[in-house]
Amino acid sequence: DREAVASRLRGFSFGFGFFWRANFSKTDLRGADLSGLDLHAVNFFGADLRGANLTRCNLMGANFIGADLRGAKFDRADAHGCDMHGSNAANASFREAKLMGANLSGMKLQSADFSLADAHAVKFINSRLNGAIFHSTKIRGVDFHAADLTDADFKDVTMHGTNFAGAKGLKGLNLKGTRY
Repeated sequence: DREAVASRLRGFSFGFGFFWRANFSKTDLRGADLSGLDLHAVNFFGADLRGANLTRCNLMGANFIGADLRGAKFDRADAHGCDMHGSNAANASFREAKLMGANLSGMKLQSADFSLADAHAVKFINSRLNGAIFHSTKIRGVDFHAADLTDADFKDVTMHGTNFAGAKGLKGLNLKGTRY
């Protein structure tokens, strides 16, 4: 039964593994330790990954559409081309993550930490980034169209080719040390 399996996976530590194209859609993985796993093109559609550890994972092409990612750790993950649109990743950490070509549109990313991340051609279209931290992040060709950036912190960021058209909350941005 689905609930019995979910209760066994909650907080589980996978240790090591290779899960290319595995299907964890709508699975309860709250607090799971998935760190260091190869999760290339894995389907996490609608999964509950609150507080999960995905540090140093290969997440290239992974599907997190509609997932609950609140408080999850994606530090140093390789998330090239992953799709997280519509997910809730408030208070999540993406420190030093490689996010090239990732779709983070329509997301709740309040207080998320993107410090030292490589954000090339990332889409944050219509996302809520209130209080998000982008310290020393490389931002190239990123689309913040219609995003809410109220109280976001862009200290020491390197940015060029960035679209802020229609973005909200630009007045109070911390751009100290930012290079354009």
